[in-house]
Amino acid sequence: MNTDVAPVTPAEAEWVATQRKWGQGWRRLALPGVLTIYLLYVVASVDKYSQGSGRIWGYAVVAAFALCYLLTLAHFETASPWRFWTLCGILGILFVVELPLAHAAAFVMCVYITMVTVGRLGGYAAPIVIALALGALLIPVAISSWHDSLSTSFDDITPIAIPVVALATFAAVRVQRGNQALAEARQALARLAAENERARIARDLHDLLGHSLTTITVKAGLARRLGPTDPSRALQEIAEVETLARQSLANVRAAVSNSHEVTLAGELASGRELLRAAGVAADIPRAPRAVRLGRAGGRHQYRPPRACQFLRGPPLAVLGRDRR
Repeated sequence: MNTDVAPVTPAEAEWVATQRKWGQGWRRLALPGVLTIYLLYVVASVDKYSQGSGRIWGYAVVAAFALCYLLTLAHFETASPWRFWTLCGILGILFVVELPLAHAAAFVMCVYITMVTVGRLGGYAAPIVIALALGALLIPVAISSWHDSLSTSFDDITPIAIPVVALATFAAVRVQRGNQALAEARQALARLAAENERARIARDLHDLLGHSLTTITVKAGLARRLGPTDPSRALQEIAEVETLARQSLANVRAAVSNSHEVTLAGELASGRELLRAAGVAADIPRAPRAVRLGRAGGRHQYRPPRACQFLRGPPLAVLGRDRR
């Protein structure tokens, strides 16, 4: 496992939480909800071109369009295709119903349809955007009773607003999805950093306790055997067991707090003590400089003696010579 991943800083964790907060719940609908204020332009046109019940129907259609638009935005990434296209179809029907009531101003609704389709389909919504822009430009001219021309259609800005809004929506969605992907990557790094930290502690505990417990076991067994014949030596071994246990506890605490440092001299001393407790005398060097190091691929490597002889039985003499 790679252990080069640094833990996530508090600032990074706060950034991830902010991205998650503004990408979920009602907050993701805050800006689109504010944009529905431009539907008041359609309401004003209904008030201008419709009378009586037609005016009431025009207001009701605008309200229904706003609710359906917000509902579509709330589920446009998670909704199934048939549900998404059903909501888009309802938006289109409401737009068609509003046309005779608000005239050319009803094409403002196409701006919201553009935002929904581009947000869901991305670049694949280009044909829909072109069709809506051309419709906003040509349909008012084609209906003679509206008394519109190409110049007045451009004056309404809607034919220009539709492609501009499409580009802005495309860029905003890309940025939002990029931020979401980055937030997920930060979370993955945080989990990986936690796993690496647990693995590091586990390795340190294994290295520390494995060697220390082996030494303690050997010394405890030696004290048990020496108890009947040599009580003073047995008490000495028990005292050394207590010292090793305290040292192991201190090493565990240091490992957990990431302040433990394993030194070559300390490991050599522990190995010498372990062999001595087992009744083995060894010519282990007492200083790190006595260990021969060689270089391989730019790294230092320990070269052990080619022959090392261990003899059991008191008195013991163990010879380790490098026969080159």
